[in-house]
Amino acid sequence: MAHDVFISYSMKDKRTADAACAALELAGIRCWFAPRDVPAGTSWPSAILGAIGQSRVMLLIFSAHAIDSEEVQREVGHAFRNRVVVVPFRIEDVPPSGDMAYFISTTHWLDAMAPPLEAHLQRLCQTVRALIPTLHRAAEPEPRPAAQAAPQSPPSEPKARTVTVPKAYDSGLTSVRATQPDSLRQKPKELTSEATGTFVGTRAGQTRDDNSLKTKLVWIPAGEFQMGAADGEEKAGSDEKPQHRVRITKPFYLGTYEVTQGEFERVMGRNPSYFSTRGGGKEKVSGQDTSRFPVEQVSWYDAVEFCNKLSESENRPPYYRMTKVGRNDDGSIKTADVAEAGGNGYRLPTEAEWEYACRAGTTTPFHFGTALNGTQANSHGNDPYGTTERGQYLKRPTTVGSYKPNAFGLYDMHGNVWEWCWDWYDAGYYKNSPESDPAGPSEGSGRVVRGGTWYTFAVRCRAASRGWSSPDYRFRDLGFRLARSSGE
Repeated sequence: MAHDVFISYSMKDKRTADAACAALELAGIRCWFAPRDVPAGTSWPSAILGAIGQSRVMLLIFSAHAIDSEEVQREVGHAFRNRVVVVPFRIEDVPPSGDMAYFISTTHWLDAMAPPLEAHLQRLCQTVRALIPTLHRAAEPEPRPAAQAAPQSPPSEPKARTVTVPKAYDSGLTSVRATQPDSLRQKPKELTSEATGTFVGTRAGQTRDDNSLKTKLVWIPAGEFQMGAADGEEKAGSDEKPQHRVRITKPFYLGTYEVTQGEFERVMGRNPSYFSTRGGGKEKVSGQDTSRFPVEQVSWYDAVEFCNKLSESENRPPYYRMTKVGRNDDGSIKTADVAEAGGNGYRLPTEAEWEYACRAGTTTPFHFGTALNGTQANSHGNDPYGTTERGQYLKRPTTVGSYKPNAFGLYDMHGNVWEWCWDWYDAGYYKNSPESDPAGPSEGSGRVVRGGTWYTFAVRCRAASRGWSSPDYRFRDLGFRLARSSGE
């Protein structure tokens, strides 16, 4: 049976699972549901694992019973390793623990604790539809192949121009020094032999810190690159394909480092971080200066509000227009309508800007090469990528800038904490993404996060790897990085 959604649940929650399955299938979403869909005479474990591997989404009926179920734990773990999106449907107010907490640390939660259940089921159907934009619809014929815009093929290898950044720096060094303020400083970086991006401009990698926080921003030139996972890239997710050419038509600034706890507290007047001197994980960072750790446990709304407040502190028009703002007891935003107002205020990078800046002209899974085991960046060193050798696993974030930067001079683009981007997430967006300055779909239920974390397997730290979470979600490995348009 072809299906879109695998439903994972404890038998003690079967009534809720039955209702969820019925609602999804009534909405035209095909489900795989045990024991209904286990073929007679088939090994139960084999049927379960096979069905998960063929699914596009796993619906997890999340409860205390699910946490205690070894079967559910194994199913969620298998989905995680196979890059299947997991949507937890929480019917009890219990936190995830053990392996479950690890596997679903950055997923989009749907709370279904308050009655009636039917209202939550309607939202569930909307969420799953957003995740699977190409759902089977019996009433609609399949689009004809000829009517679809084929993704533009990557330029052939002989046409790819290898760029050595220092030459570009040297060619404009005198004029830059003559026309730019002292706060713009030259920092040449060598690109590796894998560099094949095309860059426009002569200031790539320069930094400035003429802002109220004295935080360093790197100038990222306009240019183009191949976005997404290349054919043959090991363990690449389906949402990373097809690889396609993207043009970034305007230069922009991007934070040299992830926003730190100290910076966030100066602007917002609070520090929500778990790994801080007053946070829940204070014993794990005892004796360390966590002011230079990346801020974490921040939602997308927190990041957007930080950008606006920092802009206002410098008499810049806020980049975002926020309306219908609802707040939690601690003053943080619970819900809001957010739109781009534009201008030269601080903002989050788009997903395309983020990957372009992360790669810095390289085409390998990481800007430093093909392998990561916790030595080159702060990731889960016990589960490496591109090598069998295990490396360091800190089990926490660390001081920003602790690892080598990429060719643009950006630190921690792989690992440490997830970084929020502006875009709504859509698993199939790459199939119809515009070639110039893509900014994501116009709506959705989750916002994109990029870069992986100290908490994730190395495969999730690749330049092409995509993650997402609800804009109000907070966790101890969710942070962000500042961006700003290049206009003064």
